[in-house]
Amino acid sequence: MLKKFILLFLMLASFSVMAEKKVPKPKPILEADGPTIGYKTVAEALAAVSNDPAAHFVGELGWKVYSIGGPGQPTYILWNFSLADHPAHPTAIKRTLYEKDGQLVIDMDVACEARKTTTCEKIVREFMAVNDNMRRYYQQIPQDQPKPQQ
Repeated sequence: MLKKFILLFLMLASFSVMAEKKVPKPKPILEADGPTIGYKTVAEALAAVSNDPAAHFVGELGWKVYSIGGPGQPTYILWNFSLADHPAHPTAIKRTLYEKDGQLVIDMDVACEARKTTTCEKIVREFMAVNDNMRRYYQQIPQDQPKPQQ
């Protein structure tokens, strides 16, 4: 129960950054030549993840959120899918979380099919800030509490 609470706290706390208007100093955004989320389109990814028995629907917290895995497992995957009324729709964000050398590592892949590239860049920057926030919260968890293990 405590494991689920910590994980839920991390995830919900990370979304508080999205509500803030402060944007961190821009970091370079690396772009891939093609899809990196493992699916050709956002629609294909949503269909696959929503039908995956290992995926748990977390809710609609401004995004459709699914999780796969959890504490004690080598990786934890968070999928975020934009809702139809979101300016970046359709967008899928796949974050793979794991621990390495005592640090939380978050590998993030994004498929943004929105018409405006500035909208896509903005959402990537927002999630980069969320990831930074998650790392800070992760480091605050006492050592005797469970953390994802590699």
